[in-house]
Amino acid sequence: MKVCFVAPFPPDMGGISDYSFNLTNALKRVRSFEFFVISRKVGTDENRENIFYIISRKKVQRSLLQIFEEIKTLPRTFVEVFESLNEIKKRKPDIVHVQYEPGLYNLIFCPMLFTFLKILGIRIFLTLHSRDYFPLNIFHRMLLYRFADRILVHSISHKNLLNMKKVQIVPIGINVLNQGIFSKSKNIFFYGLLSPHKGLEFLVKSFGLVVKKFPSSRLLIFGNIDPMHREEVRYKEAIKKLIKSLDLTEKVDFFIKRISQQDIPKINSNIAVFPYKISYSASHSLALLECMAAGKAVVVTKIPGLSDEVNEGINGFVVTPESYEQLSEKILELLMDEGKLKRIMKNNFELAKKFSWENVARENFKNYQI
Repeated sequence: MKVCFVAPFPPDMGGISDYSFNLTNALKRVRSFEFFVISRKVGTDENRENIFYIISRKKVQRSLLQIFEEIKTLPRTFVEVFESLNEIKKRKPDIVHVQYEPGLYNLIFCPMLFTFLKILGIRIFLTLHSRDYFPLNIFHRMLLYRFADRILVHSISHKNLLNMKKVQIVPIGINVLNQGIFSKSKNIFFYGLLSPHKGLEFLVKSFGLVVKKFPSSRLLIFGNIDPMHREEVRYKEAIKKLIKSLDLTEKVDFFIKRISQQDIPKINSNIAVFPYKISYSASHSLALLECMAAGKAVVVTKIPGLSDEVNEGINGFVVTPESYEQLSEKILELLMDEGKLKRIMKNNFELAKKFSWENVARENFKNYQI
């Protein structure tokens, strides 16, 4: 079997790039199959063996300006579709598997590509990494979903939202299971890509309440940003200003760096917080799973996909989005009850074992054979 992946791929940054890289490696380990990748251009990277950097990256602005960005790049998009098709026709894959969320490609790239793939008789698999929102949901159903032979999502809430027979659940995966040593500190931490939908302002405000009860506590923020996304750069500066305005500068360690899953067990904190806002549209969180696999207790907001794997009081806590008071209450509950904290950490470490990349690869391969 030969599969063409259309997806972000290293050295591109972000969770979907990591997902694509880990999935292709795991598929090679569990099954004998051939693959090649059509990916986004990153800097001056040249094509490597079986990886073709064809698709231009976009400046994501999430405003009316984005419409003009889409229109401006249309001529280039036509060229990229035909360059992609040229590689596909040369290598003759059985399946083209697209990793998708809004903003990864020009809006018409996938509809154009899918139309020609149908003419060529090539099966189309579509993995969705974000939930739909109006009006894109109408566009997706008309011009994307109807062409796909199989749609893969990461959570039951996302499958129920789509309500289509061709939709199947394939979880995201994690690389290693490496439980960290219990920390005696009262620190809490955030880990992941910085974006306005992540709700860092609510975590900072909740930490202001936590530190009154535990003055030795520190907030550790490990956030990376994509310079192509202007809103992330602005958001980083806004969070820094908020920290200063609340007089928390000496209590917050703010690291703009990308850390790996292997680094998470070494973080001097037992509690990872994911204060995502209602506007968060991704259907999962790889950062959440990686923290669970490191045996960290988690506090998350009630967002579909994010909170699906968290059972209240068993392996973490779920709070109302954008409520920093409730967030601080649950953090304090964990900090004040070491027995409960250790139990939740152990439960998370055990639960995370089902998310191995080998299991994810087998689920993907099962769907390929249908």
